[in-house]
Amino acid sequence: MHLSNTVGGYTFFNDDFSQELEEPVYKDIQGFSENVFKQGEKILDPGSKTGLYPLYITYTFYKNELKKVYKNDLDVEQRIELWDKIVKEQIFVLTNSEMARSITQKTLIGYRKKPTNIRYKTDLSKILKGKNTKKEFINSMHQGKIFQKEEGESNMRFSVIDGNPPYQEKNTILDNQNNASSLYGHFIELGLDLNTRYESMVVPSRWMTGGKSEISTFRKRVLESKNLKTIFDHKEESDLFTNVEIKGGICYLLFEKQKNEKKQNTILLTKILIIMTLENLMNLILEQL
Repeated sequence: MHLSNTVGGYTFFNDDFSQELEEPVYKDIQGFSENVFKQGEKILDPGSKTGLYPLYITYTFYKNELKKVYKNDLDVEQRIELWDKIVKEQIFVLTNSEMARSITQKTLIGYRKKPTNIRYKTDLSKILKGKNTKKEFINSMHQGKIFQKEEGESNMRFSVIDGNPPYQEKNTILDNQNNASSLYGHFIELGLDLNTRYESMVVPSRWMTGGKSEISTFRKRVLESKNLKTIFDHKEESDLFTNVEIKGGICYLLFEKQKNEKKQNTILLTKILIIMTLENLMNLILEQL
């Protein structure tokens, strides 16, 4: 699974994702997991559709705190309060539609009326495509105008930015028209420009070999980035998505922002194993709550 392979967290399968585990186990990625899943750290999904990525992160925060801080000694009501506290204080989400916002809200807290940081920006894709509008949006994010920042926090900061962003102008992953303008590069670049330590997103692999002019510009920035750590390349889109055709397969990338300016060695991992689909993973997480 995307996040368990990049930043770690609770996984529901064995190492090669061929068999479901009886109980989820914590996968510790050395140098990443301990920083991403510290108590109080914030995450941002800038293009949520169903809330799967925020759910995965919330579950890992919840399980870690329940075990390490409370020694699993909380009753049902207290566990719900802990979950709601994490959603309120550590989980931040942007969506491109009101429907996506509503679905993500239900995924995280059901039909209960609890505070969340899920924001619907109807023109988000257009904002990110414009140089000036994107700069203004990033400044608003840093200044806490999109989400409320903590008291005394100079610039709003996220531990990790992750997700499965919109792929094309006309629609999301379900629309694979050749003439549609690509969007995913703009969302990855948003993560590179925001105040964050890590970024990991799943996108079509075709950016590595060709595409329109905006993809060429994006490809140049990614490949020249000093922060690109790992590329996981899946030749078959069915590894992660069912009933969807994505020519060229899919990949997920991991960026780590370093204080030094020396370019890191990038590792390319080609994955050919059939792993758990995203839809089924969501059901497994919800069954554990």
